[in-house]
Amino acid sequence: MLAEHERRLARWQAQLAQLSRAAARLSNARLAVFFVTLFGGLAVLKTRPEQAPWLLFGVVVFALLVGLHSRARGRRERARRAVEVHSRALRRLNDDWAGEGRTGEQLFDPEHPAAADIDLCGPGSLFQLLATGRSNLGEAELARWLSAPAAPAEVARRQQAVAELSPDLELFEDVLLLDPEDGAEGDPAQLLPWAADAAGPLPGWERPAAALMAALAFAAGTLWAFDLTSLGPLGLVACGEALVGRLWARRHARLNSGATAATRSLPVLIGLLSRLERHPARSPGMAALVLSLDTPEGPPSQALDQLQRIVGALEDTVRNPFWAPLAFLAQRRVFLTHRLHAWLLRVGPSLPAWLEGAGRFEALLCLATYAREHPEQPFPDLTDGAPRLCGRGLRHPLLPRGRAVANDLSLDTQQRLLLVSGSNMSGKTTFLRTLGCNLVLAQAGAPVAADALSLTPLVVGASIRLADSLQDGVSRFYAEIQRLALLDALAREHDGSLLLLDEIMSGTNSADRLAGARAYVQSLLSRGALVLVTTHDLALTAIADGLGSAGRNVHFAEDVDGDAMHFDYRLREGVVDHGNALQLMRSLGLDV
Repeated sequence: MLAEHERRLARWQAQLAQLSRAAARLSNARLAVFFVTLFGGLAVLKTRPEQAPWLLFGVVVFALLVGLHSRARGRRERARRAVEVHSRALRRLNDDWAGEGRTGEQLFDPEHPAAADIDLCGPGSLFQLLATGRSNLGEAELARWLSAPAAPAEVARRQQAVAELSPDLELFEDVLLLDPEDGAEGDPAQLLPWAADAAGPLPGWERPAAALMAALAFAAGTLWAFDLTSLGPLGLVACGEALVGRLWARRHARLNSGATAATRSLPVLIGLLSRLERHPARSPGMAALVLSLDTPEGPPSQALDQLQRIVGALEDTVRNPFWAPLAFLAQRRVFLTHRLHAWLLRVGPSLPAWLEGAGRFEALLCLATYAREHPEQPFPDLTDGAPRLCGRGLRHPLLPRGRAVANDLSLDTQQRLLLVSGSNMSGKTTFLRTLGCNLVLAQAGAPVAADALSLTPLVVGASIRLADSLQDGVSRFYAEIQRLALLDALAREHDGSLLLLDEIMSGTNSADRLAGARAYVQSLLSRGALVLVTTHDLALTAIADGLGSAGRNVHFAEDVDGDAMHFDYRLREGVVDHGNALQLMRSLGLDV
């Protein structure tokens, strides 16, 4: 895959250089023709005015060069975008992607029980790694998939679709190069509120009235053109049209005013839907997605292309200085408004399903890209049943492949608690995030960073990244117990949950910490939750000891060689037998 992206990158870089030179030549030619026509025209008008019609040749050549230059710029922009697409893909393959791309914080609920703790969003997050799509629709759908686990049947359909799409690098490139100029702005989701707000009725008599005024304007203009009357009748008709149009404009405002903004992203949306309609679905997951677009209105891409043409024609009635006066006299805007309204009544009810289909298609392409770039990662086995999680060779999906250390884990109804002790920097918190990220990937329909993973549906909650708040008058300990209350409610609401607790109740005294942590963990276990707890406080390891086979103590440790410490980040059985806090302090020059 690395070699294929490098080959395509080299090809597009060569095309970009060639197209840049062509665009520069056309720009220079356009400028030269402009000045030759301008100054030559002035000279001709001054010395040989009878030769003035030949100036039209210069005008035609200039207009032709303007069109050619615009097309060359479009091709150059497409090549530039392709270079960036494959450059980003190579950076992801080389594990140099962190900090690049959208972070997605605005798409996740601030009260999500784990998003901030396990890096689902933000710089260097799972969302930033996965969000390789083209539009906001795909990003929003991807965020929804990462935010909430799907049922096993839905996950299976997504896995089938991802497996089908992942080998198709041509489709990946094609989608990411959709209309880089016209479709770069706007959000397709704006179509829905515009359609809902603009669907009010329009009087049926407006079109006959507009046709009558247009006929009167045509008659008055024809009489004036043949010198049979003055401009007076045409001016009178135009004044009448202006007055009536001002009254009608209020009624048409909701329909027309939001149409341009709502349809700004149509080129990308049409491109996405067109490619989805043409896709030869082989898996049940993709077949169901393609079938969801089968509506009585016909192919969605064609219907939306019709909308784009109507809105473009509406804009021309105002912005085109040559066409606007004639369009005004012919009442073109009224007819187009009624045509737009008819389109909305006919197609509007299908818009939500089309947008959902486009979003799902793009989210699947994001997961397929991840699968293609991580061929060593398998799909997990997700089945219904009592809470269970069994992972072999689990690695953190956000760490570079050469640095991520694999560990095994097994939790079920017989052994529901893993209490992880260990010294500072030994990998306890990273292990919690490894589990959280892989469970999110598994239940979104993506491959996982593991040798194998089997599980039942589990909602992930975490208490890892906590902070006090001076403005809110909240201490760190109070922030923690607020989060613990949220996780307790999560365990009550869901039959299966995995709760990740880092340094539980570290903000209180030792006696209260042990008593509070023991009672809280036992309460979670009684509700069927699977729980992982990390701690530096070895007194807390008694919690697992007191649960018999339901609890298990494991630890991370380091090897000490003189003043040097070496971490292998391997999970070991039992309780850690030493710490490293004093040694870390001495390594920084503190006198302890």
